[in-house]
Amino acid sequence: MSLGQKKYKVTKKGKATEHRWNTSPGRKIVSKRYRDKTKNQSKAHYELRKALLHGEIEKEFCAVCNSDAEAHHPDYDKPLEVIWLCHKHHMQMHYFKKGSENYEI
Repeated sequence: MSLGQKKYKVTKKGKATEHRWNTSPGRKIVSKRYRDKTKNQSKAHYELRKALLHGEIEKEFCAVCNSDAEAHHPDYDKPLEVIWLCHKHHMQMHYFKKGSENYEI
């Protein structure tokens, strides 16, 4: 959320808009669609966090540049099979994944 959005949210008009959205039947439909669409992703992220916390998996460095990394799930049905990439290479992976199936690390 941007600073402008935060400022708008505390105004009278912003509060009214948020109240209309939160009480509208459309919100429940949109929220359910989003939850259904991202169920596998949420579960995979949860399982990975749990494994890291319990020491079942160790965080590694970026597979490309050897800097601090975050996890990339090529397949959300396999939550503990991740590629460790820095933020820059992680975003490149998602960008190229959408545009081309030939991109590999």
